[in-house]
Amino acid sequence: MTSRKKAQGKARRALKAVEEGKMNNGDVKEEEEKRSEEEKGSKVESLVSQMEWLQMSGSDECVHGCVTCVCCLPPSDRVCVEFVDIFIDIYNMSVKENYGEALASLDAAVSVMRDQHGEVYYNKMEWIISYLVAMGTKLVLMNDITGARFQATFSYYFDQISSDVRDKYWQQRVCELVKSDEHTLVKYFRRRIP
Repeated sequence: MTSRKKAQGKARRALKAVEEGKMNNGDVKEEEEKRSEEEKGSKVESLVSQMEWLQMSGSDECVHGCVTCVCCLPPSDRVCVEFVDIFIDIYNMSVKENYGEALASLDAAVSVMRDQHGEVYYNKMEWIISYLVAMGTKLVLMNDITGARFQATFSYYFDQISSDVRDKYWQQRVCELVKSDEHTLVKYFRRRIP
């Protein structure tokens, strides 16, 4: 696999040779075709290696060990998945009531969940954050960017409200994750997967 720098260097040398008159047009075209084939091959190999690195295994566990199939979970962890599902439903209802305000909707959903499912909220928050990150990563790989945005937003929000020391601009970052692009999501999830 030829690196991008090498390919660019070859292209520069070929252009310089053409300018000096050392190569005829046939040699230049052959050089350009060879360079474009090498670039295509390196891009495909790079994408394949990245997908292998990020790809979920064929089992019900992702690469870092989080079980994503609900039926394979022990009963204590099924409660956490149900917590996340109920939280998402309450969040969606409160978004309609709050006219799309993300932070107000998140606060409303968390206050309801804290009252109804306090044992899960106070004891299993780390597991819930890990589950949200795993599901968000899976959604990015399936090219469901909208779903991945919400998983990233929820995991970051839960991380901030459960920690003793909050980031100074955490509310702004929550709003940024709600409207984030694919690059930002991939960057967010890569930093959180060990």
